[in-house]
Amino acid sequence: MRRIVFCMGVLMACLSAACLSVSVPAFADAMQTDGSQCVRKADGLSWAEDTPVRLTAKTVDAADGVKMALGKQTHLRFHRQTDVTFATLPGSATETMEDGFAGMAVFDVPEDGSYAVSARGMVWIDLVQRGQLIDSSGHERGPACEGKTVYFPLKAGRAIIQLSGAGLDAIDVLVTRGAPPE
Repeated sequence: MRRIVFCMGVLMACLSAACLSVSVPAFADAMQTDGSQCVRKADGLSWAEDTPVRLTAKTVDAADGVKMALGKQTHLRFHRQTDVTFATLPGSATETMEDGFAGMAVFDVPEDGSYAVSARGMVWIDLVQRGQLIDSSGHERGPACEGKTVYFPLKAGRAIIQLSGAGLDAIDVLVTRGAPPE
């Protein structure tokens, strides 16, 4: 019995070390897991460490109370995904996730054009306008190569950000004007 407990402890320690050695380099110092530098469009964006915290909405009606400003990073706190009623079904299979986190916010689109939603963590990003899911026009790594940025062609008016499938209950999000990398 002691031998089994000892072997289980050694196995758990090895698995923990293996997970740490794989996950840390993926975001540290803007390096890829293969050791190469992160390639990102030169836009000068970076993540701030002290940002306002907002609780995301669980319903479309409540989303107007979580308004984001263009160019202002916000730390968004999520709900259990099973508690969120999305404006439209997410564009991936994340709507079936029971253990994930999700939420919604809105922002005003001042004029037609390309806009970017950056998330400092792994989460599915959808945008909804006039009740329709908007197809993304591109994506890349997020500011400072942390997280991701997804680009959307939008019309002037209100846009709903749907975030789903998050493994964490809160992440930083930033909405900017910008075209996808070529």
